[in-house]
Amino acid sequence: MFEGFRPETIDFLWGIRFNNEKSWFEAHKQEYLDYLYNPMKELAAAVYEPLRAEPGLALHVSRIYRDARYAHGRPYKDSLWFSIRHDSEAYWAEKPCLYFDMNPEGYGFGFGVIYPKAEAMNRFRQAAAERPEAFLQLVAETEAATGFSVSGDCYVRKKPCDDPRIASVYQWKNLLCHGRYPVDEALELEVPSDAEMFPADAAGTPSAPAVQARELARRAVETLPQAVEARLSLENASTELRAARWAYSPTLSLSAGWSSSYYDYPGMADYTALPFAEQLSVNGGEYIQLSLSIPIFDRLSRRSNISRKKNAYARAGAQYDQTMKDIENEVYRAVSDRDGAMAAYLQAERLSAAQQEAYRLDTRRFEQGLISSIEYRTSSESYLNAQAERLGAKFKYMIKDSVVRYYGGTPYLEQY
Repeated sequence: MFEGFRPETIDFLWGIRFNNEKSWFEAHKQEYLDYLYNPMKELAAAVYEPLRAEPGLALHVSRIYRDARYAHGRPYKDSLWFSIRHDSEAYWAEKPCLYFDMNPEGYGFGFGVIYPKAEAMNRFRQAAAERPEAFLQLVAETEAATGFSVSGDCYVRKKPCDDPRIASVYQWKNLLCHGRYPVDEALELEVPSDAEMFPADAAGTPSAPAVQARELARRAVETLPQAVEARLSLENASTELRAARWAYSPTLSLSAGWSSSYYDYPGMADYTALPFAEQLSVNGGEYIQLSLSIPIFDRLSRRSNISRKKNAYARAGAQYDQTMKDIENEVYRAVSDRDGAMAAYLQAERLSAAQQEAYRLDTRRFEQGLISSIEYRTSSESYLNAQAERLGAKFKYMIKDSVVRYYGGTPYLEQY
């Protein structure tokens, strides 16, 4: 069980930095194991435990030994790290991973793509250039929600960029969302609860964080009226096409019947008609008819009909695929909008709390005559503005969350 790093951990890291040689390391190897390597493994195991069931993730704890090809007379590292990454045949650093590292100056942790391919970063820069405002807003929301900085290691030779707003982004050769802290700062993370991430008073029953956009999209394509309409249209076109193809088949018909007749010659001498019932019996007859019809030439009407049904089926299929894609895009956009609204709401909540505390302190200072009425009024207005922004952000979150709930199968009228 991880119980924290000790001061001896930093002492060892400083020691190996200034005494990077085998003799010193061998003399202090037990310190390395007791104060650095084993606690790092314990911390890594504790962090990895909740993610153990996730398929494709692997835990890796680094060693202090440098690769001999890059040692350059310094065989040991003066840092140690662990990562939780995708375990695949591709180079792991090309994929996103979580990491924690420690060196003599401090420690850091976060999320990043350490060594992405140049093609991937080119696409990243192109996407940022196409929608710079949306990109910068996403960066700001991410930094506000996590407390981390979004950045990257920079190229030595600067890359040209026409938009000064994202000129610094063009210099990134990787992508990191991380934080660094000095060794004397305790690691205390505030992990929001479900109630904080999805406030109950903001939208009734909190949205389940486990419901992902993909699951919502799956539900939406099953329940939304436009999806049902497109699916039924496709099924109807398929049925009509099958029926049209059956027209090429020979038809076999069977018919049967019974007939009779009644005769009478009024005015004929010496003629007496048999009774009606007797004539029906005497003149009655039965027949059975079996006929086989083979379509050979019908002026291509059947072929033309099948062609029309094929085209109708193809149109219905294309319309169905487009409808499904539109719904999926709408769901992903709705989830993204909701998460952005949630981050804005949490930020407004924190700002409101800070302004409330400042207003409380200014009230005491005003009562003691330490500030003027103008300063007190300014503080009051700032507090009221923060409250208004919090309520506005809360209302926006409620609307965005309501849309996501609708895609999840809950009608609007049943949500509140």
